[in-house]
Amino acid sequence: MANDLNSCTIVGRLGRDPKLTVTGSGRAVCRFSIANNRVSEFGLETNWFNVSVFGDLAQPLARRLTKGQLVTVVGQVEVKRDLESGQSYNGIVAEDVQPTKSAPALNHPNALTIAGRLGGEPEYKLVGKSSNRPMLTFSIASSQSNEYSERTTWLRVVVWGEEALRLEKLKLTKGSHLTVNGSLQSRSLGEGPERRSYLQVVATRLELNDQRNTKRNSGVGNGAESFSHFSQQTTFDRYTNELNPTENQIAAESGVWSNTRGWQVVDRKSGIYRGDPYPASNAGKQAAKQLATDLGRERGRPQDFILKLVEIMITR
Repeated sequence: MANDLNSCTIVGRLGRDPKLTVTGSGRAVCRFSIANNRVSEFGLETNWFNVSVFGDLAQPLARRLTKGQLVTVVGQVEVKRDLESGQSYNGIVAEDVQPTKSAPALNHPNALTIAGRLGGEPEYKLVGKSSNRPMLTFSIASSQSNEYSERTTWLRVVVWGEEALRLEKLKLTKGSHLTVNGSLQSRSLGEGPERRSYLQVVATRLELNDQRNTKRNSGVGNGAESFSHFSQQTTFDRYTNELNPTENQIAAESGVWSNTRGWQVVDRKSGIYRGDPYPASNAGKQAAKQLATDLGRERGRPQDFILKLVEIMITR
């Protein structure tokens, strides 16, 4: 299995005292959660991340760390689901945790670099009240292996602005290998018992590692020809195409939900989605209706915007 890059450094405060347990294989594990404050263009946001520390570091950390303490966590993002028990986990498997004396109170460091392959073609939209802000979203599969396990972590990636425009012109295809730099966000969807948490990456920069899996744009070719070749079959290709022929099956095996539904506002004339999806609940539908109404008023044609139930890919 490939060993893709997966590295994050996040500063935050413990939301509770650490809990020390032992895995079924006898390894000690220290678990806690941290609150990371981050200032984005949307304002101040607080992201909560689960952290797990295995092995020799677990017991000393469980004794040393306390609720409210500021720490720097260095490790890997992990998203997994136990198919037998149905239990899921998304968070950070830490390689090092250090008490931190000082950090910007309203802008804790939050940096992630991850490499992997696209699970499908990216989706490009124009969002915002004026429907003029570029946004590109896609899922990425990053594979890691060590002496204890082999795993594939699926993450949703969001790209905004000029970088989204640049990537849209590349016409990336399923299987393209990317390196993504950005920050990690925690998100939730649904209400009550149906509420599900997931992690996503807000990308600031992406690098294409494999030029073969791009479609030629209008400046190079006819927009339809792909650089990929049948001889370049990878482990990722065999996993997604042979072992798991449908997206839902891939999702079930990898810890990604692809059968969650939500309300999306759609421009009837262009077919372009506007804004982010809303939960498939009465409250979510009302919020989506309000967005459609606001967009219609701006254009002077209320009938141009409709609601549509769409499938949303999230991680459990």
